[in-house]
Amino acid sequence: MKSKDPYPPADVGDSSNLAEDDICQDNNFKFNEDEATDSEIVIDDEAEEYEEETTGVKVKYTLKEDEIVNFIKSSFEYKKNSSIKKRHTLAQTIICLLIALVYFVTFASYYLWLLIFPICFVFLIWTIPALNFRRVISDILRNKEFSVEIFPDKIDVVSELGSREILLDGSYECAEFGNMILISSNGRYDLIIPIRAIEPEFRADVQAMIFAGAVPR
Repeated sequence: MKSKDPYPPADVGDSSNLAEDDICQDNNFKFNEDEATDSEIVIDDEAEEYEEETTGVKVKYTLKEDEIVNFIKSSFEYKKNSSIKKRHTLAQTIICLLIALVYFVTFASYYLWLLIFPICFVFLIWTIPALNFRRVISDILRNKEFSVEIFPDKIDVVSELGSREILLDGSYECAEFGNMILISSNGRYDLIIPIRAIEPEFRADVQAMIFAGAVPR
């Protein structure tokens, strides 16, 4: 629903004096005018507890595979898992070298068979996370077209798989990686919003509403 009222309301503060370049610079994001964006002001007609109409921002976007890949790779969890993989790989490599050294000293074929185990472990250490990585990307791409309405107290999400509501009451976590805003709960990605989809004049307000109602991490 569109409204002719200015956004945000007077009691929330007016960010209209912010220059577009300042907004983009504060968020370390350079706006590309060639990128198609679809943002508009909306009113929450279900907010019965407010005396005034609650205004928010509506954005529509389609997630791209390269954005998702770069987003996941820039996340803390991915970097942490990569570090764990490297440590385990180093440990298995040392075991391989020790077994090989014992074999060349004793020439017992038994140690050649033992070499199979650390080699298999290294293979699994790198293969299983790679398969999980592709699965996460596939799951996100299954639901890549979004229409999202962001209000101070909630986010209404409509996608190919249906509609849902994300309450901004501190029950969700949020983070910003690689020009993408992530909203998650219990280690699961609930919503990814590319900053490119938000008009420059609305970005500061959208980020303020999300980070005020969700727990930053």
